[in-house]
Amino acid sequence: MPLAPFRVAVFDMDGTLLNSMHIWDKLIDDYLASLGKTPGPTLRQDIRALDMRATAAYVRAHYGVTQTVDDIIAGINALALQKYEAEASLKPGVREYLTVLKRQGVRLAAATATDRVVAEPALKRLGLWDFFDAFLTCTEEGVDKNTPTLYERAARAVGGNPPEGCAVFEDALHCIRTVKAAGFYTVAVQDDSTTYAWAEICRIADAHIASYIELLEQA
Repeated sequence: MPLAPFRVAVFDMDGTLLNSMHIWDKLIDDYLASLGKTPGPTLRQDIRALDMRATAAYVRAHYGVTQTVDDIIAGINALALQKYEAEASLKPGVREYLTVLKRQGVRLAAATATDRVVAEPALKRLGLWDFFDAFLTCTEEGVDKNTPTLYERAARAVGGNPPEGCAVFEDALHCIRTVKAAGFYTVAVQDDSTTYAWAEICRIADAHIASYIELLEQA
């Protein structure tokens, strides 16, 4: 396999490292249902680009939920933790590809909108946690993925000088737009949740893959 065209790589988690976006497709619906609330028809679209705190604030404002934002986040995370334990799985070839990158001396960071209380156990259970030299979440950093700040901090945390020599692996259209505009080498990872936008994602990204196996098979 040829050397990667970057020395630092920042990976999103859901839909990029893990097959887990299907969990979020219904998670907020299920949380609202547990409170006796009926999700609206535009809920998923409205929260697609929001981080956890903004999602909780949206739920509180639009559905008459009386809990605090922090309590809503705790409730969503508790439900998510159960579902990740039962349903989250690795993208094909991802562990092998991370192994190759580490062997080549690429420094790895993970940057996710999912809170640590959910993400860390999932990555540990699936054997990916130890690959990463840094792990950042939107909530802990106080930023969302509509700006490049999270990715820049993640790259710097592993010794990078973003965006020079830094790649970002992402699945979501708004995230790919963010990192591409910021000058990162951008790799789009196909996921069922982004089928609706895949043509546009491929147009924007520097590279795109249906599976990490494609990268492993390159001569």
